[in-house]
Amino acid sequence: MIDMCNCWELHKLIMDAYKSGKIVAALCYAVSALVFLRDPENDYKSIIYGKKICAHPRAWDFYGPGMAMSYDLYGATPDNKGTDVITPGFLWPIEDLVRDAVGPNGACIARINTNRENPQVYYDHPFITGTSVESSIAYGDKIVEVLSKI
Repeated sequence: MIDMCNCWELHKLIMDAYKSGKIVAALCYAVSALVFLRDPENDYKSIIYGKKICAHPRAWDFYGPGMAMSYDLYGATPDNKGTDVITPGFLWPIEDLVRDAVGPNGACIARINTNRENPQVYYDHPFITGTSVESSIAYGDKIVEVLSKI
């Protein structure tokens, strides 16, 4: 979630896909990249402004005493250790950020009872979003369904 939320290269890829009418899909905290991607042609609103978007529920963020999480750097080496970020739960409450990013005419779907048997995935063109790994199978199925209709 740290690496992709404000990654210029990823934002460029997503914006290019978005502007050319392609499907854009994000699962779990990858939705952060959509939240923080702002459209200069739309008053710098998030590209998900006005959309229905799934988000990791606030209740799942495990914020509280004794809930410390660390974030290891992929491919760390002895001379490039990475970060020592430790937080009391996830770095940010994605549900709150999505609610703000979609604005008053959008919606954030963040059911705390989502699980493998009761997944949460939503398609609001051009975005396909899913809650978390519990919804990954349904998320993959939704991508296949949407792409098969194009």
